[in-house]
Parts: sequence; structure tokens; C-alpha cells
Amino acid sequence: MLNQKFTTARVDRKLTLGKNAVLVATSPAGVETQLTGDQLVAGTLAASAVRTATAAGTITAADHNKTIFIDNATGFITTLPAPIAGFECEVINKTANTSGNHTLVSASSANVIKGNQNSVAGDAGDSGTADDTISFVANQSVAGDRVELRSDGTSWFAYATSRVAAGITFTQAS
Repeated sequence: MLNQKFTTARVDRKLTLGKNAVLVATSPAGVETQLTGDQLVAGTLAASAVRTATAAGTITAADHNKTIFIDNATGFITTLPAPIAGFECEVINKTANTSGNHTLVSASSANVIKGNQNSVAGDAGDSGTADDTISFVANQSVAGDRVELRSDGTSWFAYATSRVAAGITFTQAS
């Protein structure tokens, strides 16, 4: 029986998990993910790395290292948790929103979002230094526009890419 902590483990040939074995990984944010051997074989690891949001909701610590697809033509609000050191995720617009903005808002409207938006069209982008809202703007944002979010435990750092500069904006709503 092996019951030791390792900083790094390298397997050169094969790692075999027994029938009832459970693999546990702990993210830098302290979130544990358990996968059984059957789940690894079935490809659950890849499936668990994405989620689709179709209505208002919240990003949680369980979304660490996930890609979240926004899939609704009608805009809605997604609330970020308070900053979590080491947390990161990516939010991608899957369906162009034509009725209202999709917004990512900080918990309690804290002005802790800092970042940059770049346009692939080459027009001047947007930036935020102390904001509480990131918007995928209606009738500007298209499928594929994205925001990468990372936190140091105090702030959210956002790196946005959109087709046009007006596609994603940073604002201080309150």
C-alpha cells in the first residue's frame, strides 16, 4: 500500500488503478476532484472540465480549471465568487447574445476586476483597473468571444478576446 505525499510523480510506462481505486487531485484553490478508474477510462475527466450556462447563476470554487460556455441569445448575469487564490477558469460565448448583455459580476459588487480586452479586428480594446462587471455586449459579442479569469485571492484578473472592441467591456456598475 502506497500512502505518501509527492510533489511530483512521473509514470514512464503505466499506472494501474485497481477496481475500487480512487484518484484524487487537489487544485491550487484547494478543490478536490475524485475520479475512479472507470471514470478515467470513460473519459469523464474531459467531460468534467466543461460546463454550459444557459441562465443566471454563479461561478463557484468547483469551476476551477473549467471552461464555461454561455449558451443563450438572451443576456443573463453570472456572479463570480469572492477572489480565490490560484483559481482560474475561462468563459466563452457559445451563442451570440442579441437580447441583453451577458455579464460577469463580482460578489457584492466589489471593484476587484482588473484586466484587458483585445479585439481580433485590431481596434482599440477596453481595460479595467477597479471594476465589478465584465459584459459580453448584446449585438456586438459573437460566438467565440472569451474571458480568461485568474485570481490572486484579492482581485480577479481578466484577459478578454473578442471579434470587435465593443464585444466585451469592463465597467464599474456600482
